[in-house]
Amino acid sequence: MIIAGEAGEQEEKEALNQTVARVLADLDIVNLIVIEPPVEEIVGRIFQAGIVN
Repeated sequence: MIIAGEAGEQEEKEALNQTVARVLADLDIVNLIVIEPPVEEIVGRIFQAGIVN
């Protein structure tokens, strides 16, 4: 999950994109699902990170 202000967030997103691209290129994928976390989890992480007071 990417939250604005987290260190390395763009690098993590790029690493995920590269990994998914490599898997799709190297393997015969029948079905792939990438799931976003629930909004409650995102909001909780934002408050825990102190982004919102």
